[in-house]
Amino acid sequence: MKEVVRIVSIKEVKANDNTCLSPLRYLKQCHRCEVFKKAKCTVDEKLKLKCNPQIEEKYLKLLREKEKLLTRLKEINRELRSW
Repeated sequence: MKEVVRIVSIKEVKANDNTCLSPLRYLKQCHRCEVFKKAKCTVDEKLKLKCNPQIEEKYLKLLREKEKLLTRLKEINRELRSW
């Protein structure tokens, strides 16, 4: 796997008015963060968290697709239990 190294200046950190200083944020990989993972809401609601998560578009698309599939799976399980 190719390593991504990005140098962030203090000006860029101060320009972002939030409490998150995680390196994941600057690599646009907030979907790996524990705060993002533990939030019990939809993907779109998670994007409105106070830390203002930064996620690449390809991962965002995958997270939304996963959410739709999990919702469908819950519906199927509900139908099976009602028999």
